[in-house]
Amino acid sequence: MRFSTKHYRKKPPVLGPESGRGDTIPLPRGVDPSSAAMNATEAKYAAFLAGEVAGGRVAAWWYQRMSWRLGPGTHYRPDFVVLRPDGLLELHEVKARAKSGFGATEASWAKVKTAAGEAPFPIRVVWPNKGAWEHRAITPTAAERAA
Repeated sequence: MRFSTKHYRKKPPVLGPESGRGDTIPLPRGVDPSSAAMNATEAKYAAFLAGEVAGGRVAAWWYQRMSWRLGPGTHYRPDFVVLRPDGLLELHEVKARAKSGFGATEASWAKVKTAAGEAPFPIRVVWPNKGAWEHRAITPTAAERAA
């Protein structure tokens, strides 16, 4: 039996210094590790949140630092965890702009609604609109909370 490299899958490198593993690839100079996996819309929202921190309207924020299980094989990871100056945590889900407001697939919308029914924090969906950020608080119905 011969060994062939075409059947060998090399593990992808882990980005970021927090893993402590020896196979990490250092990020280029000037790149923030928290923004390494963000898409363009999330990166713009991160810049917006940084301005909110500088203005004192937000105490701190974290990118994808929380995840919880919604069911077997189903997890929800909000894009941003935001700490307001009054100590309240909020979960912010960033979506792309669509003609009718924001664009979300049915699966992602179902995860957000399910998480809103279980979460002890408010969940906001935010999306860009004409240079500003619109948001919508997600609150489940009484029937969804009872289920």
